[in-house]
Amino acid sequence: MMRRLLVLTAGAVLPALAGCGTQPSGGDANQAAPVPANVAEPAPAVLPTVEQPLTRRDLILAAMEAASDLIAGVDDGSRQQQLDGRSFSFRIRLCEGAPSRSRLTFDPDERVLRASVTPDLDAEDPVANAIGASRFEAVEGFWVPHPWLLRAACPPAPPAETEDEEAVSPTREVESPRPTLGLAQFFAPDTDRSARREGRPFTVTRRLDEGSPPESVDLVLRGRLTRLPEGKVINCIATAPLLPPQCIISVRFDSVRLEQSENGELLGEWSGA
Repeated sequence: MMRRLLVLTAGAVLPALAGCGTQPSGGDANQAAPVPANVAEPAPAVLPTVEQPLTRRDLILAAMEAASDLIAGVDDGSRQQQLDGRSFSFRIRLCEGAPSRSRLTFDPDERVLRASVTPDLDAEDPVANAIGASRFEAVEGFWVPHPWLLRAACPPAPPAETEDEEAVSPTREVESPRPTLGLAQFFAPDTDRSARREGRPFTVTRRLDEGSPPESVDLVLRGRLTRLPEGKVINCIATAPLLPPQCIISVRFDSVRLEQSENGELLGEWSGA
């Protein structure tokens, strides 16, 4: 009797154990299968980077480096190649008394702001001639007032002369400083003439709202750097051993803008070549 009971018990247990081995419990059925250790995760997507335009600071420092290399006799060909084709945005503050051909006036009674800028660097300029302007049909650009300022700004106004100083030098004139940095476009003979200013100024007139004070105005030059036939974007000459070199940056102007400096409001825009 005992032997028969043991046999029956064993027969009942074996099927139960077999069922436990083949059917998962309700909680395990919903679990995801483990990921094999040798499966690599996908690499994150690499977003394309947008090249930022070179600023006034960038171009002034690059010109200083080119001038230094000229005096030191250093070959800067590889550095100049990296500049070719780069976009830029160069600001020039219209300052009172600047030697450039610019005018900025405000009529407080009529509340009218007038700004006018005329290109002052052409093919007749001695520096432009020295770097090969005669091989081009035209040259148009701007000398940079106060090129030692890395940002667009106006230097402090000189102190007013006293009566004694005026009596000593009644005809004293302020000598225009020798220009050392300019941006210019060199036009080949087959270039569209419509892109040239040919002496015409960039002029805007804006009536300001009552209570709106006049702000300073920036000339904003935008475009791309272009090398001249010798292969350089920044071309410098040294005419006197004790004076800094004079440099012209060869560019293609895409647009010329006049903007209010503080709030960036656009006063006028002209397309370039």
